[in-house]
Formats: sequence, structure tokens, C-alpha cells
Amino acid sequence: MSHSSPSIQLKQQNIKEELKDQFNQFEKPRRQLASTNPPIKRSILLLGPTKSGKTTLANVLKDPFYIPPYAKVGSSENQSPTVTSIECYTSTHITVNIVEIPGAMLNNEQNMTQIDEACTKLGVTQFNRVCVCASFESGILETDIELFERLIKHFGEERIKPYLSFILTRCESKDEESRANITEDSNKDYKFSRVMHWFDRRIHFTGALNPVDWDRANEGAILDQFKSVCKDRRRFLEFIERNPGIESFNIQSPKERSSLISSFRSNLSINSTLGKCEIIEQAIENYRNKFQSIMLNHDPLPDNTDEQKVLAVLNLEVISEICESYPTIHGDESYNLTIEQTNGTIKAKTIWGVLNGLVTFSQLLFITDRNQVAINASIVIEDEPRFPHRGILLDTDRRFLTVTVIKQHLDMMAYNKFNVLHWRLAGDQYWTYRHYLCDI
Repeated sequence: MSHSSPSIQLKQQNIKEELKDQFNQFEKPRRQLASTNPPIKRSILLLGPTKSGKTTLANVLKDPFYIPPYAKVGSSENQSPTVTSIECYTSTHITVNIVEIPGAMLNNEQNMTQIDEACTKLGVTQFNRVCVCASFESGILETDIELFERLIKHFGEERIKPYLSFILTRCESKDEESRANITEDSNKDYKFSRVMHWFDRRIHFTGALNPVDWDRANEGAILDQFKSVCKDRRRFLEFIERNPGIESFNIQSPKERSSLISSFRSNLSINSTLGKCEIIEQAIENYRNKFQSIMLNHDPLPDNTDEQKVLAVLNLEVISEICESYPTIHGDESYNLTIEQTNGTIKAKTIWGVLNGLVTFSQLLFITDRNQVAINASIVIEDEPRFPHRGILLDTDRRFLTVTVIKQHLDMMAYNKFNVLHWRLAGDQYWTYRHYLCDI
């Protein structure tokens, strides 16, 4: 890439300012609408051969002003899977985790198993969409067909088909008519028709600003391309936002039960990175007592137990490093729970996410055939509430409930991650309720 002259640089600066103005006008109504709706999270998996535009797509979703470099991606580059988290707006504030798998990992059936391992290491195993990319410049090649077939064979057609979508990249210069022709011609193409039934005819077009036009400060071409880039980006994000009405795709294949077991002791070390926080400290103490109570009713581990198969440590990581006193209705309650043979980690942005993670952790305990306590191990759980308000109504006005029963309801709420108690104490027909105030 040659160095631009001062006059070209000045034109580029003016173009950049105009692009920012266009984007702000484009995004303003979406930001206003997003402020009225609860935020959501989505995860997508980008697959495709080398030079299929996966990296460019991920960069454009993160930054619509992105300009790809001149150098083409080679087979020796981008060999490691990556995860990118972006914040953007559709009808709501949406956080998108994008896991990109390099084309080299899709070259044969043996390498396909590395996808599962890579996603587990990156901490993202649940996906709302699985997107397969192909470049408009190269079209659908026979090697692409073979790659798609390997994907279907590896994950299973019934498992992956509801989540698949097809993306044609590098389409920033194509108008609507030419794109409609591309879709029609592709559906008629023999090679394309062999794979299209897997994608339910869901085709998306994406592109990026052309580096040649940018270096020449070709204002008209850049502005036209930017309009297409923004429209394609919005359509794709709206597609990701829509709930397909099914559970997320779990990239991890079902495992044998024996590989999911780690022994458990009551002296599990539970550590928090937050420092002094009364809510977390009380939760740790409660769960320690709960674990000890469970262990008292079951047999201890034998002395010759392999310590490499005993869960010894559970770490609680609060990213915000804030000890809040009360939750808010739209607060972040998501968490990631990772359990290996000897250690586990609950990572969350807030303490409320950590509390949810502790509930899930306690629910993974089970009793073996030898009457010993064990826990599911070598798994990753990503979870968040579907609804911000999760509550129950207790009506002690019309039906008398003892204090013991009310406390049992509170325990039930905690076990099911409920967060709102609506207590109707008194009304026209009521059990007598008396409270006492001190003399003033």
C-alpha cells in the first residue's frame, strides 16, 4: 500500500467525517428504540474455507468503518480460532459473541474435532446461529461443497440444520437487482443446490469498504458502498437478534457418563476475587454448610482416591469488582460456569450472576452407585435469565401460611433463580396481621 499524498489524506478525513454523520443518522432511531427494551446476548459461529470473508465479516460487525487490508489471507495465517465480543443496536442493545474458526481446521474430518475443543477453550459452546461463509468473488467451489458435507457429517444434519445460514461475502458493490439475480442463479446452480437445502434458503449478503477506493479517496464509490455495508450489517444483526424459538446449538457432542464425573469433598475451597463483600461471603458460607450437610448423609471417598479426579477449588470471579447492595430489574445476571476435574470457575459481570452460578453448581451434584457425592466435570455452561422479572405471588390475605412455609417458598425461589416476591398481606378478607412499632 502506497503512502497517500496530503491532498488525498485531507479528502479521506472529510469522507470519514461524512461517514460518521451518515452512521449516526442511521443508528439514532435504533439507539432510541433499544433504550426501551431489555438487552440480549447472542453467539454466532463463523465457518468457511480460507479467504471466504469470515474475518472481514467479524470486523465489519464490530466496526462498520472497517477497511480490509490489501493482503489476502493465506493458508498459513489465522490458524487459531478467535472470539470477538461486540456491542451494537437493533431493536435493543445486543451483545454478540463471534467465534471464528480458521478454514485450515475444516480441511478434513480429523481436524473437525478441534472445533469442539477450540470453542470449549474460548468459553463459548452455545450458539444461536451457525454461519457458513463463501466469497462472491470465488463462488461455490467443489472444495466448498466437500467442506459443507464434512460439517453436516460431523455435527449431524438434524442437530445443526435449524441453526445454519449461508453468507455471501464481498457484495458491497452489488445493487438489489444484482443480488436477487445472484440468489436466483445460485438456486439453479447444480453445486449450490446440493447444499442449499441445509440452509433453508437463508442467504445473507455482506461486504466492506473497498481499500482501493479508499486510497484513491473516491468519495462517491465509498459513500455508496457504506450505504450497502450499513444495510447488510443491520439486516444480519436483526437476523441474529430474532429468537429461532429453539434451544441454542450446543457444539459439544454428548459424552459418556464416566467422563463427566469428578469426586467431591465437603472441604471444597471456595474463593472470591471480589475481596470483602457481605453478600458473596454469606453465600459462600451457606453453600459450604449445604455441602457439608449433604456429605454427612453419604459415604466419604476412600483413602486411595486419585486426587487428580477430585474437585478441590471453586473460584468466583466478578468482572465489575462491585459489591452491589440490591439488584436492578435490567441488571446483568449472566454467568459462565466451567468445571474441570480438579477446579471450577464461576465468572460473571455482577455478583448476581455469581449467585446464579452457585445455584447451578450445587445442582450438578449427584449420588453415585457407591453412595458417594460426585459432580459433573469437564463441562462449560453459559447461562442468563430469559426474563428480567421472575417472581411469585404469596397471598396470605386469603390463605394462612406459616412462617416455615413462607421460608420454604423463599428457598424455592433461590433454587429456581427467581428474583421478585410479591407478598399480599392484607385485604377485605384477610388473616389478622399485626406489626409492632416502638413508641415515638
